[in-house]
Amino acid sequence: MGGELREDYDKADQDADEWRAREIAKDMARRKVESMKEIAKLKSREERKRLESEVRHSGHISHVCYDKDVEYS
Repeated sequence: MGGELREDYDKADQDADEWRAREIAKDMARRKVESMKEIAKLKSREERKRLESEVRHSGHISHVCYDKDVEYS
């Protein structure tokens, strides 16, 4: 009887360990996804700022440098 009880305990302990491992893995995956989303947001903001700056800069240059009376070659 004692051996059977010990086996049941070991099985329950193993099941609990496996459950904890799955929960830890899910939590790690969730954190990784959150981190990736945050990185994507930051990259998107940086790219938008870069493009906006590029558009402002190129628009400014075209107004400053373009002279219809000057022949460009």
